[in-house]
Amino acid sequence: MLHSVPVAELWLPFGARGDPGFADALAAARAAGTLVREVGRGSPRRAVGELVVDPLWPPHSGAGSRNQRSLVVRISAPEGPRVLLPGDIDARAEAQLLALESDARADVLLLPHHGSRGSSSAAFLDAVAPRLAIASAPCRSRFGMPHPGVRARLAERGVPLAWTGRDGALLLALRGAPDPHGTGAPARCP
Repeated sequence: MLHSVPVAELWLPFGARGDPGFADALAAARAAGTLVREVGRGSPRRAVGELVVDPLWPPHSGAGSRNQRSLVVRISAPEGPRVLLPGDIDARAEAQLLALESDARADVLLLPHHGSRGSSSAAFLDAVAPRLAIASAPCRSRFGMPHPGVRARLAERGVPLAWTGRDGALLLALRGAPDPHGTGAPARCP
């Protein structure tokens, strides 16, 4: 990715420089001359053009698996939706995040951990109160994401689901109502 798209900064969660799982990303950043920052809860918000990016997770002293320490950011646009990008956090990390974050609301939620069975808890969905959920997952995978239980929790709350495996790559305007547009022909997913 760093070779095909100009990247000014690569944000990684606190502690990532010492994690062997990030070695390739760090090497690519060095080769491209890209600045690397470790960020998470307590890091200052950043303005990127008109967008404001708030790092919400992980805490600096966070422990747990790489998924539980995923970087979580919320992007806000002045005349558009707030978008929550929760990485691969699971229900345990969701609960810990909610215990620290008094306002977790977002108009658009990228489903945590691709909508796996152990994520997108009812409490998390209620706190975020999305108007749209996006699943970044293939149509058919051995893990079955987004999990039927997650899809049921979204349906119970009347939250529409855009799904890359079904709808293709998604484009989402950051002005006005969150209305994703799939770029491919819709696929029939289970």
